[in-house]
Amino acid sequence: MRLPLLILHILAGSIGLLTGPVVMSVRKGGKLRRASGNVFTVAMLTLATSAFFLAILKSPAGQHRRQRWRLLPDRHGLACRTPRRTHTSY
Repeated sequence: MRLPLLILHILAGSIGLLTGPVVMSVRKGGKLRRASGNVFTVAMLTLATSAFFLAILKSPAGQHRRQRWRLLPDRHGLACRTPRRTHTSY
C-alpha cells in the first residue's frame, strides 16, 4: 500500500518541479501557461494528498523508543498527553 503511494508522490513532485519553471517563465494569458498551470496545480494537490496519507501510514519502527500515551488531566483540569511509564531496565 505504501509503495504505490510513494511512487505517486515522487511522480507528482517531479511533474511539479518540471512544470513550475514553465509556469513562471511563460507570458500570462497564453495557452501554454494555462495548461502548464493546470498540470502544476494537479501535481501539487496530488503531492499534498499523498504526503498526508503517507504520514498516516508511516510505521513507528524507526523510532528508538516506543512510548504509550494516555490522557491525564493537567493542573488546570485539561487533558494532556503524557507518556505512561513502562518497565525500566536500569
